Amino acid sequence: MLLISVVVDCVSKSYSYGLFSKRYDKILSDISLEITKGKTVGLIGPSGVGKTTLAKIIMGLEKPTSGKILIEGTDIWHISSEDRNISLKKIKMVFKVAGKFNVWRRIINWRGSKNDWYRSGMKIYGF
Repeated sequence: MLLISVVVDCVSKSYSYGLFSKRYDKILSDISLEITKGKTVGLIGPSGVGKTTLAKIIMGLEKPTSGKILIEGTDIWHISSEDRNISLKKIKMVFKVAGKFNVWRRIINWRGSKNDWYRSGMKIYGF
């Protein structure tokens, strides 16, 4: 089994808009995290906080305004597009299907212990 690591290092993302005067919306600001080899990570949070933007940046679908994405120690935005595509094939993403899995509802309505919550999630997804 191939195990890799992903490091998100001080990633920020802004979008510009406006035809005559440029304005910027800062979507992400100095986000850092490390996904160690063999681990699974879920991004959860309210609508509009940048989860999808961060996921797209990690997957190489969008370039960050600043910061680095390192896959196995290599910054994916400072290598050729061919090498980037090879690196990105090593990581996978599963997008949420609306209506199928509502994380916030499960967290808010949960009445069991933390271990019960983990086990119920593992059972639902076959782990």
